[in-house]
Amino acid sequence: MNFNHNDKIKLIVSDVDGTLVDPYKKITPRTVAAVTAAQDTGCMVAIASGRTMCEMGEIIEKLPNVHYFICSNGAFVLDTSTERVVYNETFTIEETLYLLSKLEQFDTFCEVYVGADIYGDRGKLTNFEAYVNAEISPLLRATRTFIDDLEAYIQQHNKGAEKVQTFYGTVANKHHIVELFSQNPRFEVIESSEGNIEIVPQGISKGRAVENLAKSLGLTAANVATFGDSNNDLSMLRYAGISFSMANGEETAKAAGKYMTASNADDGVAIGIEAILEHNKRVAETSVAEIPITSSFYITDVCVTCGACAMDCPVQAITPGKDKYMIGKGCINCGDCYEICPVGAVVKKEQ
Repeated sequence: MNFNHNDKIKLIVSDVDGTLVDPYKKITPRTVAAVTAAQDTGCMVAIASGRTMCEMGEIIEKLPNVHYFICSNGAFVLDTSTERVVYNETFTIEETLYLLSKLEQFDTFCEVYVGADIYGDRGKLTNFEAYVNAEISPLLRATRTFIDDLEAYIQQHNKGAEKVQTFYGTVANKHHIVELFSQNPRFEVIESSEGNIEIVPQGISKGRAVENLAKSLGLTAANVATFGDSNNDLSMLRYAGISFSMANGEETAKAAGKYMTASNADDGVAIGIEAILEHNKRVAETSVAEIPITSSFYITDVCVTCGACAMDCPVQAITPGKDKYMIGKGCINCGDCYEICPVGAVVKKEQ
């Protein structure tokens, strides 16, 4: 697969449901291998999902070196390597209570996302599958904290929600809920692919969160690749320099993605990442061929193999060695590695 793109991809961001995980909510060995291969080259990988952290068990287990998690469709962003909350935006308590009170008129299953946890309506458990798709019911039952009164919980703990979600059960409920909230300038209403409607603060989106994460890492859209399948992925599919819609995705997502990959049942994310790694090699080879300069820098044994220099190298001239990174053929002597090394392992050669 060839891309009409001249920049190296340094950050890969994937949606989860319908994208990263297969139809059984599992990450396949090929996907694990592709993500690991990307990280081994210094490319960062992040998750962008409507889920929150209590639902990320499969990702954390299979991909332990993924540390950036964009949750609740962009309202909550966490760096798990430091447990630092990069970004968090919530509804006010009054807005949260307003949403819950309005949704009471419909026979749906409602839940609120507060920080890393999700709280659901215990009263709907006896007929849960009337609202929730049977395929995702086990995940929801395992990851939610069920309580008797969502509004009382919000008032008692004095916290607004990042997201209010409802599994609508019927198409009629879906249309009524979208109509009720979509014209309110305070709310962003997102129709997802799992039979649910997600309501987040206006302006919150995966695209905005990915852009802010990229900027915090010193990257632009040209250095970012994204994968998605649903309406809540549109903004990040449009933002990234390279973006893949899934073959199993909604038509809106297919229109927003710059490229198409296979379905989540056929390792679509892995196939896309493999193509990105080939693209990055071609970019590096082109740069090396154009500027064959001997490096004025070298890396000492002080190197802690963090990979910062390799990730920042504009021509991919730095690669992992046995005990440290090495500067090889093609270095353009830009000095980026010298500037970025956190331990001073990159030094200038004596002239």
